[in-house]
Amino acid sequence: MVSVLPLLHFGLWAENILLKKSLILTTVLAVGGLSFSQAMADTMKPAVAGVNGKVDIQGGSVGREGSAAVGGSLSAPVGHSYGVQFDGGLNTSPSSHSGGLAGHFFRRDPDAYLAGLTSMWIRVDGRDLWRNGLETEIYVDDFTFSGSLGLQNGYSRSTGYAGLDAGFYINDDLLVSGGVAGYSNYRSVYISSEWRPMKDSSLSLFGNIGAGNQNGGFATIGLRFSFGAGNITLKKQHREYDPPNILTGFTSGSSGGGAVVNQIINKIEKPQVASTPAPS
Repeated sequence: MVSVLPLLHFGLWAENILLKKSLILTTVLAVGGLSFSQAMADTMKPAVAGVNGKVDIQGGSVGREGSAAVGGSLSAPVGHSYGVQFDGGLNTSPSSHSGGLAGHFFRRDPDAYLAGLTSMWIRVDGRDLWRNGLETEIYVDDFTFSGSLGLQNGYSRSTGYAGLDAGFYINDDLLVSGGVAGYSNYRSVYISSEWRPMKDSSLSLFGNIGAGNQNGGFATIGLRFSFGAGNITLKKQHREYDPPNILTGFTSGSSGGGAVVNQIINKIEKPQVASTPAPS
């Protein structure tokens, strides 16, 4: 009778060899992947080149009435490939007053893209509005393509919001862009620009003009002062330091904010109070 023990021993030996080789291969692949990732990180610029901030002030007409707003942001790196930014803003008009805070957490390759999460809270005339969503930017030479998408909650109603924007740097200190934005049944289209007139200054001028389907037009101009990044070009500021302040965009009208929120939500989304007939 032929013994099966040699076959069992051979099978165990072969299994052991295969297991060892698999472990070695897995280790080599893992180390290689980490080395490749590290090499990519070493050659990629940091998501945020350094702690920096900006302050802006703007005014104009939003929703057929005068409007004024101030905003500020502070950005910081988180490791090499990630960054955070905190936004704040206040807005006032004859019919409404608002203020809020926002945050970004993002991954960015300044030569290619930004992808991140955003959260915004704003109080309009004593009532709270929240936005939580995604943001992205794609950099192609002198073009920047941006998008946002998420959920808006407030005034006992939830709805989606979204925006698309395309910008072009005529030169490294002059950006022109245009886009569309909306939430619920509000839609807007706009053109905007930012210009840094002096190369040895961190001061820039910006403007925004457009129209919405429910509030008429809007047009604002403003000044923005950046700090912490030194005297760099506007293009470098945008791609290597600070993403846009989402509260500034919100209150300017392009994203349906400030006086626009007050007019649209107060007229459409608030429960209508039934009128009491006059006594006969």
